[in-house]
Amino acid sequence: MILGQKNLLQWVLLYLYTGADEDDGFYSETLLQLAAERGKMMEILAEKIGLTHEQADKAFLVGVFSFVDKLLNMSKEEIKDEFNIDDETYIALLKYEGPLGKLLHLVESIEQMEVFELEKEVSELGLTIPDIVQAQMQAYAWFEGVELK
Repeated sequence: MILGQKNLLQWVLLYLYTGADEDDGFYSETLLQLAAERGKMMEILAEKIGLTHEQADKAFLVGVFSFVDKLLNMSKEEIKDEFNIDDETYIALLKYEGPLGKLLHLVESIEQMEVFELEKEVSELGLTIPDIVQAQMQAYAWFEGVELK
């Protein structure tokens, strides 16, 4: 109750990554960092483009869940039933549709250095490169302050 539903959900999702693969701690730690930073960056960008707080929370969720298939060796199609996620989140993860899907695709394009895709998506979402850089730096700084152990 003290943490609040949003913060509790964020911690539970991130905790999923910390205990996922005991045999390969480096792999799960790397995925944890990538998922956390991706989720936070998507949350920040969602707020920047004027989505509601609920949508920004879902953006974080989409970012974190975007690596669950790799973490748990399951297809993205299986995620919906396994985690009982809503249709909007599922469609964003699987088809990159809707504002959350577009944000996910944008963040993946940034991570993969796909410059041409990035330029198009930034423009479509009404963002600027400084918006992206600022969100990325805020997400990195946020993760540095996260203590999971």
